[in-house]
Amino acid sequence: MTEEAMNAITEKIIGCSYAVANGLGTGFMERVYRNALVHELRKAGMKAEPECHVEVIYDGVNVGTFITDILVEETVVVE
Repeated sequence: MTEEAMNAITEKIIGCSYAVANGLGTGFMERVYRNALVHELRKAGMKAEPECHVEVIYDGVNVGTFITDILVEETVVVE
């Protein structure tokens, strides 16, 4: 993926994050914000999957599983 494409994805994520923060305000559990952000990202036409299990490979060895808060466009991890 090009740097330009990655920047475009990141810009959309940031914009959606601001929309959620401004729309909900403060005081909710993390799960509420995550669900709202997934909703906003999907409304923006992006692929967003909550709680994805990602296998972590180090030096050719599986060293564990990482559970993301949100995986966007199968590329960007949002925590």
